[in-house]
Amino acid sequence: SEYVVHLDIGTPPQKFSVFLDTGSTDLWIPSTKCNPVLCPFARFDSTLSSTFTPTDQNFVIKYGIGNATGTFVTDTVSIGGAVIKDQPFGLASTNRDSELLSISDTSSNGILGMAFISLSKYNNTNGKGHGSLIFNMIEQRIITDPIFSIYLGDPSTSENSGEIIFGGIDPTKYTGELLYVPI
Repeated sequence: SEYVVHLDIGTPPQKFSVFLDTGSTDLWIPSTKCNPVLCPFARFDSTLSSTFTPTDQNFVIKYGIGNATGTFVTDTVSIGGAVIKDQPFGLASTNRDSELLSISDTSSNGILGMAFISLSKYNNTNGKGHGSLIFNMIEQRIITDPIFSIYLGDPSTSENSGEIIFGGIDPTKYTGELLYVPI
């Protein structure tokens, strides 16, 4: 199954649909330098954003079925009404062998990693943010708790009605007692 999150990046915003990944930490999207064959959907044009800041950090993010390479940058990221300033993300110039993106029936064009901050490939040398979207939301006082919850939607409908909540849970989306386990 594919879980897609819609977000805006830059000022003015450029729209992206990215896969949600709980096995990695970093956000990456394709740049205009990425070959359209490898990056067939929306590609970020940094020249259009007044809040874009380059870094001198290259990245390689490897997955079980592919990898993305490029440069880390920072810019404003908006998701579900939350505005995260100076969010680091990978601006991919190549996206190799990623079956996930090529076989998808959606026009998704990147990945939003939601794993532990320790898995981030971003090295905070310029004082701008963390690789983790969640920890930047905490640092900027958008949320108070480093958690997120996912509601996959009502299985009795064919609508894409899932939700992600940053910093909490929606008690109307489950029954019974919520159990927490250390990991």
